[in-house]
Amino acid sequence: WGDMDVNTRIHRFKLDGGETVYEASGEVDGWLLNQFSMSEYDGHLRAATTDITWWWGGDAPEEDPANHVYVLDSETMAEVGHVGGLAPNEQVQSARFMGGKGYVVTFERIDPLFTIDLSEPRAPRIMGELKSPGFSTYLHPYGDDHLLAVGLAGTDDGEITGFAVNLFNISDFSDPQLQQ
Repeated sequence: WGDMDVNTRIHRFKLDGGETVYEASGEVDGWLLNQFSMSEYDGHLRAATTDITWWWGGDAPEEDPANHVYVLDSETMAEVGHVGGLAPNEQVQSARFMGGKGYVVTFERIDPLFTIDLSEPRAPRIMGELKSPGFSTYLHPYGDDHLLAVGLAGTDDGEITGFAVNLFNISDFSDPQLQQ
């Protein structure tokens, strides 16, 4: 009985002809949702995680789960940048990295879409946030200024009402909008 912190170990391998060669390892707090939660760009690996402490019996964890984006050096797997505390008590539902930009959707009752500036790997920062009912489980680039979002529709109270396809206008990175 007790607490168990959830961390993700990331290993780097090189494929050399017919051999696989181990190169480096790193670790980030939390767990990855899927393959879109990680991306390598310009010598850096970016990872979106949900950090939650699992517990069995006793008192509930004191800290609320939160979400993070980590930036690791691709060669050494050492952490070089981090932005955390995204939407406490929620979980990552989708993520997408495109060049020096990142997009993370979390959910508890309302779907916040966070825009994250990753152009300076050592100092990533949240640029904007858009809240809408329901949540997106898949984000896909649609040109330079839009994200196509597939997920579930919902009410402001967090009730899931069905399937949803949305188009987010991200032309103003600090002020994403739901395209009407």
